[in-house]
Amino acid sequence: MFLGEFMAVEGQKGPNRIHDTKGHPLKAGLRKEKIDSEATVGELKEKIRDFCDRRNWNQGTKDLLLALFTEVSELAEPFRFRSDKQISEILSNPEKRKEIEKEMADVFWFLLLFSARHDMPLAPALLRKLDENGARYPEDKIKGQTEYKKYNEL
Repeated sequence: MFLGEFMAVEGQKGPNRIHDTKGHPLKAGLRKEKIDSEATVGELKEKIRDFCDRRNWNQGTKDLLLALFTEVSELAEPFRFRSDKQISEILSNPEKRKEIEKEMADVFWFLLLFSARHDMPLAPALLRKLDENGARYPEDKIKGQTEYKKYNEL
């Protein structure tokens, strides 16, 4: 099974089952774990694409992005104007936590659907972003900083 630029090796379990498209295992720092030990990003994208296709839900790019923004807003709403202590209490409440998980799933849904519809692999994009941020924010310059500084201010 191909996952963006990566390939899952059938019959192997765990992070060692993910190889590049030439069949080489990914380096330790680049291993792609299964999400929540249940499904890969590629598998989730396929499930969402299939779900939408079976219902003839063919939102355009603009509508997918507006839906994503709406869901991010709904995810953020319970935390707006709350102190860290209040946020901790919200996250400790099982009922409120389930509602937050639903909103997280909605955000993830539209991000995955956008990625699937436009053939934009998420895992390689995230790995590239990690590399980029690692170069922009070197540990020796950023570790211990108490306030945020943009990479060009370090």
